[in-house]
Amino acid sequence: MTTPALREVSGEIRRAAFVPPSTAGVDEWADRSRYLSTEASSEPGRWSTDRAPYLREIMQSLTDPDVHRICWVKSAQVGATEVINNWAGHTIECAPGPMLVIQPSLPMAQTWSKDRLAPMLRDCPTLRGRVRDGSGRREADNTIERKMFPGGYVAVVSAGSTASLRSRPVGRIAADERDEWEIDLGGQGDPLALALARATTFWDWKLFEVSTPLDFYSSAIWASWKTSDQRLYEVPCPHCDGRQPLVWRDGEGEDESPDGAGQYRIVCEKDAAGDPVPASAKYQCAHCETLIEERHKGAMLTAGAWVPRHLGRSVRGYRLGGVYSPWFGWAALMEAFLAARHHPASLKTFVNTRLGLPWRETGETIEPHFLQERAETFPAAVPPGVDLLTAGVDVQVDRLEVGLWGWGEREESWTLEQIQLEGDPGQDAVWGLLAELLVHRWPLEHGRALTLASVAVDAGYQTDRVHRFCQRWHKASRPVFATVGRDGRGRPILTPPGPGAFKRARRQQHSAHILGSDSGKDNLHSRLKVEQPGPGYVHFSADLDRVFFEQLTAEELKNTYVSGRPTRKWILREGRRNEALDCAILAHAALVKLGPQVVANLGERAAKLATAPDPEPSPAPAPAPSRARPVRRTPWARDF
Repeated sequence: MTTPALREVSGEIRRAAFVPPSTAGVDEWADRSRYLSTEASSEPGRWSTDRAPYLREIMQSLTDPDVHRICWVKSAQVGATEVINNWAGHTIECAPGPMLVIQPSLPMAQTWSKDRLAPMLRDCPTLRGRVRDGSGRREADNTIERKMFPGGYVAVVSAGSTASLRSRPVGRIAADERDEWEIDLGGQGDPLALALARATTFWDWKLFEVSTPLDFYSSAIWASWKTSDQRLYEVPCPHCDGRQPLVWRDGEGEDESPDGAGQYRIVCEKDAAGDPVPASAKYQCAHCETLIEERHKGAMLTAGAWVPRHLGRSVRGYRLGGVYSPWFGWAALMEAFLAARHHPASLKTFVNTRLGLPWRETGETIEPHFLQERAETFPAAVPPGVDLLTAGVDVQVDRLEVGLWGWGEREESWTLEQIQLEGDPGQDAVWGLLAELLVHRWPLEHGRALTLASVAVDAGYQTDRVHRFCQRWHKASRPVFATVGRDGRGRPILTPPGPGAFKRARRQQHSAHILGSDSGKDNLHSRLKVEQPGPGYVHFSADLDRVFFEQLTAEELKNTYVSGRPTRKWILREGRRNEALDCAILAHAALVKLGPQVVANLGERAAKLATAPDPEPSPAPAPAPSRARPVRRTPWARDF
């Protein structure tokens, strides 16, 4: 007597034993069998590699027996995630075996499994039914983290779990968004090395690293690219037929200036005011200097080919920027650049995500006297251009240090005061002085005044006192909140407490926000290098003394090594103090706390605040007093 479970097992054995493996490559399988899902693609329907021809060789390398390690340095919106999806589909149908997909975090792993892999298994006819349905006794074979199929499985894990990386032998590893991984996982070294140790036992093992590069000095994907054969996708000019890689700027990808230092290749016309017009963007050929319209891009990509710069290297490397993207045009790229060019933090994001290049900081040490020379005499305590005020509070053993900052359009900022409130933070008196600052009104030039819109307080010392103060003074309209600093590149400047913290504290304002110290310092350092008033520029009051500027520039960015890998770390200079620096980062975090809508609309009130308030209307004459009506007493009241 056969049971359904036994019939299922026997069917899997027959399929695995009697169906010969396919010799189709990943690109051939995708063109034949892949369907894009509606919830995972802006262009649902049958897959076509011809839509992005540069993907073909990358997918072919995933089944090339002579290639074991592939790295791809890429920008956003060039199809990288779909290549991993296609590799997984090809593995399930054509080349069964164990495959490991590693995402930077557990939430990202679960999101890829639910939003990318599961819809593909549902919508591709040749994959439908191959993964066990997870019913009955085989429920554990089909989970978010593990998809079983005849002859193998696809495991989806986090790069932050040593147990997941060590626990299983695999022949195929897809390492997604490599630069967002931890450098040293739990003191055990590089997470990828832990996984790779389990792969090399397979004769046909394959590692596919793919990522948008981040910081030049610590980028793991850029380090892999430098050891590879460095392939660039060259396309012909439709006018002179000269072959060239499409670049944002000449010289990009070089160590001295990764984002290029030569001529810009995407150019556009200017309007009557001299401002660039993104809609007119064209590509200028490096050979004949003729302007190429974007309508030629499709034909150029079809005729293109990958050309290695270093033949013979064992690692096959690909680099592709957003200039190639079929889904993000040259006009959109130019518009994104124009929006980011005056703001260093936004420009870094543009270089990473749109150009697919690492960001390299220049001039990482700023001397205090250069900033002090820029100091200005403000016409009032709050100068014109300021839209709102924030403060950062650093708790010291014998005082509170308060940095008062003003913010204007596109995060142009003004350092107004550095205030010392003397007193023991373990006693009430100094907190009373801080409470007075919360209600203090700082005057503008024409009689108006501003109060603090948001305040961030460091809770690293006298933690209970800080939480009690924030709990008492916090309001939704004027947040006063505690922070705890955490190092780590790529961490957001401000992260709210998680749900677990809310449950423990029962009050949001009693839970500390996580302050991304490195990100805050990176952001401030970039803004201090802006030399002309405008977006991102920092103004300094002439009332600030030399000590303030020395504290603001007390740390410098240096190379350090963690588990043999270089990383960039802010180091306090010998003999210096950094209270002003800490207050500046806290004041910026206080601005972030107000929300992206407030930050985006900075400057809307500044014009109104710079004018004198309307005169108060004369009080209306008081009405003549009316004669009081006599109280009518009813019989029942009289009797009572």
